[in-house]
This record gives sequence, structure tokens and C-alpha cells, in this order.
Amino acid sequence: MDDEDGNEWCELIYSEALRIYKPTKYNTVNKLRFFALILELFAEMQHEDVIIQVKAVNVKLKLRSKNYIFWVFEMPNFQDKTLFLTYMSSKLSQL
Repeated sequence: MDDEDGNEWCELIYSEALRIYKPTKYNTVNKLRFFALILELFAEMQHEDVIIQVKAVNVKLKLRSKNYIFWVFEMPNFQDKTLFLTYMSSKLSQL
């Protein structure tokens, strides 16, 4: 997948996540749950079986017998589309 295709996938996943996500009043919870939803949608589009766990300060992903941890401290606010898409593209390309 080249960069342009990757950006289109990220835009599509981001738009779908925004459409279905129901935010809470807690910023940290919102960041973690929204990114977990992003990972869920990504896995669905890739036809992958994953385990996603939302913890107090991170999201854990198990994919193809590998574990990945995404820390809330590194996640931008998902309402900042440009910054979040950059973060999202960077993280998803590592999977």
C-alpha cells in the first residue's frame, strides 16, 4: 500500500469512527476508546482477528501473535483531524 492509498484508508477509517463514536466527558477515556475503535475498524477492513484492550493509560493490541501498546500520552486529540491522521497513519503503518 503506497502513501496515497494509506492516507485514503486512514481518512475512511477516521470518518467512520467519528460517525459512530459517542464521546464521554473525560478526555483521556475519549482518546483511548476512539483509538481502540480505529484499531477495530482497521482490523475489520484488513480481515484480521485482533484482541484490543483499553487500559487506564494505554490501548493494547494483539495482532498476529504480536503485542502493540499505544500510550495515551502520545495520542493527539482526535478532534484535531490533521494531527490525528498523521499519528494514526504512522501507527497503522507499523502493524
